[in-house]
Amino acid sequence: MIWRARDAGEREGLGYLIYVVAIVAFAVVVPLLMLLWSWLVTPVVTSALLSDAASKAAMIVCVLLWAAGCFIGRLRGPAVRPPFLTFAFSIAPLRRRLAFGMPVAYALGFVVAFLAFAGGMLGAAMWSTGHVELASGAAFVVASVGVGLLAGSTWLLGQIFPRSSLAAGVLLVGLGVTSTVFGPVVPYLPWHWVSNAYPVEGSFVSAFGLLLLAVGVMAFAVARMERLRRDDLLAQAQLWDTAHVFASTFDLESASAVYRARPRRFRAVSAVRSFSSQWLRFVARDALGAARTPLRATMGAVLLAGAGAIVGLGPAPTPTWGAVAGLLAYVGVGPLSDGLRHAVAMSADLPLYGVSDRALVSYHTVFPAVGTAIFLGLGSVIASLWGSGRSSWHLIATTAVLVLLTIAVRVCASVKGPMPVSLLAPASTPMGDLGAIIRLLWLFDAVLLAALAGAFAATGAWYSACAELALVVLLVMRRWSKRRHG
Repeated sequence: MIWRARDAGEREGLGYLIYVVAIVAFAVVVPLLMLLWSWLVTPVVTSALLSDAASKAAMIVCVLLWAAGCFIGRLRGPAVRPPFLTFAFSIAPLRRRLAFGMPVAYALGFVVAFLAFAGGMLGAAMWSTGHVELASGAAFVVASVGVGLLAGSTWLLGQIFPRSSLAAGVLLVGLGVTSTVFGPVVPYLPWHWVSNAYPVEGSFVSAFGLLLLAVGVMAFAVARMERLRRDDLLAQAQLWDTAHVFASTFDLESASAVYRARPRRFRAVSAVRSFSSQWLRFVARDALGAARTPLRATMGAVLLAGAGAIVGLGPAPTPTWGAVAGLLAYVGVGPLSDGLRHAVAMSADLPLYGVSDRALVSYHTVFPAVGTAIFLGLGSVIASLWGSGRSSWHLIATTAVLVLLTIAVRVCASVKGPMPVSLLAPASTPMGDLGAIIRLLWLFDAVLLAALAGAFAATGAWYSACAELALVVLLVMRRWSKRRHG
């Protein structure tokens, strides 16, 4: 009662929230859904959805979703309340499923509804073009509900068993890859039921079998909620509350840093090494810093290699796939850029390392640049040899441009700083207040620049790539000047 009475205007705030959600839904969500529908029913997309590769892709997506649930549950599970309520409920003589059942139900309901809607959109698109029966589409919707329940269950189990969820997620990915390659050997795994329930086949037996399995796993997960430890609940609640505070002030960099892995390996190894070259000294420090979070560094290397694979697979990647490669490269270089972020953070203070601020940032840029070039280059070369193959010089140029633009965008994002207060003011135009759009562009400028970098590099738009590089350099200079002098 005390918690519910903490704010007399809470109901008014809830009503305003419902009003804003309704306005955004009609003004933004509905047009986007109409655009998505018109894209799904095009002949090219329809033929892709009806191909044999589509059902395999559905299997892979399901495996990745369930593995992601195991991984994410270790950091932020569905059983999360505000810190005060978490502390009060965790020390009270209440069963965990009663105290935390409501947030779990909301979170899992959202996951199930989203996946069921996605499955319904795909099934309806194929049915509207006359290629599948209505019953087959309905079977896929049932299977999508089962996939959502299993995804929510793995998410909850990842929170309940944080120490074994990492191994479970890796095992899921391994089994998924193995069974996709050797499908006929293991036809009774859950993701094969998803393939059988895909609208092309539309097996109701597989769909309801998957749904029954999902209900059983969900019941098991809910029954094990009593094993949620108070310390883990409090830690996750505090982390989520801190990240929410940063995100509400448009500081997404600090919000993501809350969940960044803490260094655990090689803590006894000194990062201060004697080298004749100052460059080598800082490269060794950054390399050891990345090695202290091996899982995070490995994920970064995999993402960089994946970006290179997209660039090297086909003779002429489309701008869309190029944008995907650019985003993967931008995210992948993040775990290698901790030294760069540290150098930028220290730039406003007195020099601590006997070097200027510009030199410090330059030294810490070398390791992410070298790592990006190595892993992205390996991925592109291997994919080019395995795939259709591309001109060696064109592949080298594409990879080099993508590496250069990715590092430039990462440096630009590192020197960004907090959002200027001036952007919070309204921006009145004849078309209305564009302040929200300006703030969104400021928040996600690095994402847009990374996607453009991948699209320009993959399609060989060298002049556009040079123009973007010049723009990013100007942004870095301006942000650096404002960061240093206010």
